[in-house]
Amino acid sequence: MPVARVRHTDIAEMQLTLRVLDVSIGGCALFLPDDVPPMQVGGVINQVQIDLDADTRFHVNLRLQHVTSLNNESRGVRLGCEFVRAEPNALRALQRFIDLTQKRGKLLSIG
Repeated sequence: MPVARVRHTDIAEMQLTLRVLDVSIGGCALFLPDDVPPMQVGGVINQVQIDLDADTRFHVNLRLQHVTSLNNESRGVRLGCEFVRAEPNALRALQRFIDLTQKRGKLLSIG
């Protein structure tokens, strides 16, 4: 399961491992459970470790752009995050992951 290891925007000593809901070349969406204090929109989260699969891991800074409520059963909110000045090697790893995921999706839909 893809995860992001982050520090809370307002509580520096709070380390979180959040599920990655979606990822693109410009950012990602993370799941923040209801039992975690809300995070500050506009805040930058530095040195986030993103683990997408066994071969795709990188560090990036994130800017929290928006918080979206999900359905009541989800017990959490969606954090829409933008990558801030991502390193070229992180972007290359991310692009490889996206390309492979899209190819797998196409192969699965054909079969």
